[in-house]
Amino acid sequence: MRPKLPPFSYSDRRLLPFFGWILVLATIFICGVFLFRFLPSDLMRVQANFAAKEGCSCLFVVRAEETYCKDYAKVFYSPDIWKADSESLTVGFVSMTGKFEAKAKLVSRENGCRLTSNVKD
Repeated sequence: MRPKLPPFSYSDRRLLPFFGWILVLATIFICGVFLFRFLPSDLMRVQANFAAKEGCSCLFVVRAEETYCKDYAKVFYSPDIWKADSESLTVGFVSMTGKFEAKAKLVSRENGCRLTSNVKD
């Protein structure tokens, strides 16, 4: 036997399309963030610094493969710029709000890597 549910009133039915549009707009916004990289510049700067330091540690301290380190160092996106020298790594991301690069240098195998001054802001 089915339970007797109260019927939807007219005002409740009017709200359903409103919430449907909210859901559609939220989906478009989230897709836009990930497809077009429309992120705040501070977040992109943090992402570049994190990827440079972690990528440097992965390459020079752990001595893992470069493809593994690129995957390991990504937060939201894979790096657009990845330049590894003998003891330093420059990582960069390009977004709609600008180009963000960070550089990390190996101090020693015991102490790991540290960030140096930003290449470009």
